[in-house]
Amino acid sequence: MDDFTLGGHEDVVDQDIAKVTSTGANLGLSVNVNKCEIVHLRGDVLNSAFLQSFNSVTPEDAMLLGAPLLPDKMLDVTLDICCSDLSRAISRLNLTEAHDALILLRSCLCAPKIQHIL
Repeated sequence: MDDFTLGGHEDVVDQDIAKVTSTGANLGLSVNVNKCEIVHLRGDVLNSAFLQSFNSVTPEDAMLLGAPLLPDKMLDVTLDICCSDLSRAISRLNLTEAHDALILLRSCLCAPKIQHIL
């Protein structure tokens, strides 16, 4: 298992993580705390020492699998990055045949990624 998402009150999330950690330990797996994020409002105080060790992210900056959770500044930043990547790809498409370039543009470079982000 690579990624998972939990939600709810802090006590519930703490219990769920404890269960995942103990079950994972029985299977030889561990939680990489350096890659864990906790999304909460700025100024909220976390009571759990384990949750305090996670990287703290505000809802405005939160991303889930590369897509912003809220339609705020992160959506604009993500779409700007997508547009610059698309511009770079388009400049390189003139090195391929026109039909191949169209298929690549339509199927790989543009629509699927933007749909995921939106």
